[in-house]
Amino acid sequence: MEKKICPKCCSEKPLTEFHKNKNTASGVVSRCKDCTSEYYKFQRKEQQAYARRYYMSHKEEAREYYQNRKAFLKKERFVKMLAKKYNLSLMKYDQMLLSGCGLCHTMPGDGEYYKIDYCRKDGGIRAALCPECYELVNTLPDLPKVREYIANTPYVQYALTLAEDDL
Repeated sequence: MEKKICPKCCSEKPLTEFHKNKNTASGVVSRCKDCTSEYYKFQRKEQQAYARRYYMSHKEEAREYYQNRKAFLKKERFVKMLAKKYNLSLMKYDQMLLSGCGLCHTMPGDGEYYKIDYCRKDGGIRAALCPECYELVNTLPDLPKVREYIANTPYVQYALTLAEDDL
């Protein structure tokens, strides 16, 4: 069998003009390469047009989904960072936030993350600090308010356990 008829264009072509397929008796697909290519180009255009129409009719839903997904991923990355860098669970972090900023005692707003005052030498944590206080502690440790905070707040070691992580 050296030639085959394409059912789409009804022309007789050599077997080299057909894609191979071991599952068929002839060893090639039924449509010729040209017709197959034309079919997939048409399908691709149709699929793009459908996707465009769908997006335009569901634009608000898509926007809301991606915003929620972005917020979820941000929180997920934050939780992983707490566990990896500070050996701290989200539950312990939330408990730290209940007392507010360790220096100025302000409470965080919705979606606001406080920074961790962390000792790299021994891995201890003093408190969660608002971004302004965190900057003060790291850049101006000689201020009286900062010196008092450093002197009166010891570093605490936290051990991340599976029970805390599961909650």
